[in-house]
Amino acid sequence: MFNLIVSYLTAASSSKVSNDGGTIEYHSGFLLILGVIILAPILEEIVFRGLMRQLIANKYNYIVISSLLFSLIHSPENSYLFLGVFISGILFSLSYIKTNNLVIPICIHLINNLVAIFLN
Repeated sequence: MFNLIVSYLTAASSSKVSNDGGTIEYHSGFLLILGVIILAPILEEIVFRGLMRQLIANKYNYIVISSLLFSLIHSPENSYLFLGVFISGILFSLSYIKTNNLVIPICIHLINNLVAIFLN
C-alpha cells in the first residue's frame, strides 16, 4: 500500500478521474491526492454536514436534504451513481449526528475517495 501511495505522489503522467458528472485531469499524483482525497472531503463535509446541520434543525430533514444535495453535485445524470452517493451522504450525515464531530464524516469520506481512486 505504501508503494502504491508513493507511486501516485511521484507520478509524472496525467491522471483522469471521472464520476459521470465530468472528468477531471490531474497532471501529478500529488494534485490527485491533494484535491480528490484530502481537500474535497474536508470542504464537502464542512458544507454538507456542518453548515447544512446549522441551517436545518430537524435531523431527518437535514439527513435527506444534505444527502440529496450532496448527490446532485456528484452525479446529477446517472441514477445508479446518484443512489450510491445518496446512501453515502446518509451515512456521513448519521456519523455526524451520532458524534457531533466533523472529523468522523471527513475521515469516512476521505477513505471512500481513497478506495475509489485506487480501484479506478
